[in-house]
Amino acid sequence: MKKKILITIILIIFLFSLTGCYDASTIEDAYYIVAMGIDLTSDDSYEISIQIAKNDSQSSESKSQSSQSSSYTIYTVEADTIDSGISILNNYLNKKINLSHCSAIIFSEELAKKGIGSIINSLANNQEIRPNTYILVSSQKASDILEKVSNSGENFSSRFYEYIINSVNYTGYSVRTTFSDLLSEINDESGDAKTLYSFVSDDNIQNIGLAIFKDDYMVGHTSAMDSIAHLLLTDDLEECEITIDNPFDENSKIDLEIGIMKNSDIDVEIINNTPFITCDIFITGEIATSGKHFDYTSSKNIKIVENATEKYLKYLITDYLYILSKEYNSDIINFKNMYSRKCLTNQDFEKVHFDDVYKDSYFDVNVQVDISSTHLFERE
Repeated sequence: MKKKILITIILIIFLFSLTGCYDASTIEDAYYIVAMGIDLTSDDSYEISIQIAKNDSQSSESKSQSSQSSSYTIYTVEADTIDSGISILNNYLNKKINLSHCSAIIFSEELAKKGIGSIINSLANNQEIRPNTYILVSSQKASDILEKVSNSGENFSSRFYEYIINSVNYTGYSVRTTFSDLLSEINDESGDAKTLYSFVSDDNIQNIGLAIFKDDYMVGHTSAMDSIAHLLLTDDLEECEITIDNPFDENSKIDLEIGIMKNSDIDVEIINNTPFITCDIFITGEIATSGKHFDYTSSKNIKIVENATEKYLKYLITDYLYILSKEYNSDIINFKNMYSRKCLTNQDFEKVHFDDVYKDSYFDVNVQVDISSTHLFERE
């Protein structure tokens, strides 16, 4: 009897293993979005654009239905909310759209200045959105970036967005900003948010700094060089090249490759109800080019270049910090959180009203530069 029961169970399990799920979703049942662009319409609704890879069945579609490139299609709808826009797209297309492969979400500057908190929180409820999806703010329409990437000739468009972001590894002109970062920063009361700011021209897409937010509203943007200052303050700089005035020849420049020697040391004190913030930055560098008749073997000359570099970076970082505090009143470095950790109780911290006094902050920036000399060249 027991053998019959055991054999029956085995047969049932075996039969189930041979059956398929008739309603299972496959890759053929969905459109996998490469990127999403969100703009404002004239009546303050949302214009939602999605970029998807075309397959053979799409290649014969009429150009009047979508903007096309050799490999990608862009569809655009208008809606009052993001969720309703996705629903409209699902109804319009013959497959359900899927956001699990979305490489980038782009907002127009116009929309970012109106506030993007509700959009970010709405997208956060979509389980398909990846935490490492890149976030950009476009100087023009977000759909312009989708168009230019689609027409770039890049076979794998998602890689193109990676190229835009990953220049942070070798130029320092951009900051890697992801969906999870922005979601956390917008909803965190201890600091403010930032994203990469991209300038769109007729010919290309160029990173030119950071989009600065106060709460969930974009309040301005900084320059590409300010991105280097930001990465130095947050210990995120991999390497980059800077150009300084040649201290030995006023008609020439010196190019240096710099990186972080050790983590920065930042201290926040409240003196007479004013934040006094000291930033000690430690840099290592190598001379790339230096003009004519530079003696690499002279330790005195190296020291002079180190001093000139320290002066240059001190000015760059200090100017950036005052732009953040006085011009934008945005604490994207998280000084508020640094100070709160020094307070023994929440009551002590709340007495300061850091959000109100931050704009009056005083910054003391100290930069230490150590330039290595390989002595491979005695003179240039």
